[in-house]
Amino acid sequence: MNLTTITKPNQIFNDTLFKSFLEICARTTISPILNATFVIKKNNKHYYLSNQKQSSLYYEICINQNSKLEEIILLIKINNMHLLTTLEKTNLITIASQHVSYKECCELLKQLNLAAQEQIVRQCIKINKFPDELLNKFNENYSISIKQLFYYDRFENQFLKWYSTHIIDPFKLSFSQFNNFLDQLYNLKNRSIQEFESCIDRINKIDKTQKDIQIKLRQTIYKSSFPTLYKANKLMEEKITELNLPDKISISWDKSLENKQLNICITCNKKEDMKLLDSLKEKQSKLNNLLNNFGYENS
Repeated sequence: MNLTTITKPNQIFNDTLFKSFLEICARTTISPILNATFVIKKNNKHYYLSNQKQSSLYYEICINQNSKLEEIILLIKINNMHLLTTLEKTNLITIASQHVSYKECCELLKQLNLAAQEQIVRQCIKINKFPDELLNKFNENYSISIKQLFYYDRFENQFLKWYSTHIIDPFKLSFSQFNNFLDQLYNLKNRSIQEFESCIDRINKIDKTQKDIQIKLRQTIYKSSFPTLYKANKLMEEKITELNLPDKISISWDKSLENKQLNICITCNKKEDMKLLDSLKEKQSKLNNLLNNFGYENS
């Protein structure tokens, strides 16, 4: 790469590919490697290579070969594009794939600190076809990987769009909640449209001003997605409440009802608390019934 200092060219043309890449940079906070404006000269015409503001001093780059791949690599290096978010990188690779081969795109993945695999190129292209309503949630997320983004390829775009608009925004979901509720609602929709619509109706009635709206949402989705488990666990809660145990005794269990056991915890911070064991003996018959009623009896 040959680099020379020049005054502002009389005319700087727009290249479709360069312009697309520079628009990506314009939406980020990354800065070029130098505080200057870079232009590339080819066929006696100048094109912008960096997104710096116009100045009187320019760096003109002449490349040895008229290679589109080499030009894109220059764009990536000069504009520090390896610092882009993962989503921005997928956008960049998608644009590049329209101008160079998938094999050449693998060379670009290296420049972006990504695995140089054609499979990754295909995933980037698919990710960029996801609805904007979903992708906007990841604009500033630097930690998410392409593998995590590609997970959403299993869902219909229309469903992703609906979910992003009606569930994610109103309930201010965390990333873990985001995926968990998405899976449950999608499975419910595929299992029964009637149950799905009934669940959505209940979700729409949740007061969005409450502090515990995420808990309310989780309970509503769980109740619709796993009605049998919900009823069994609800009955378990009622039976334990009926035991009227001291505050320092708590009972927990596997909410999936797969592990056949109850966990009884006693908090002791003074000698008198050891008497709590006697209260358990008094409840032994009811605890045995509790085990039998919920299928926790020894097999």
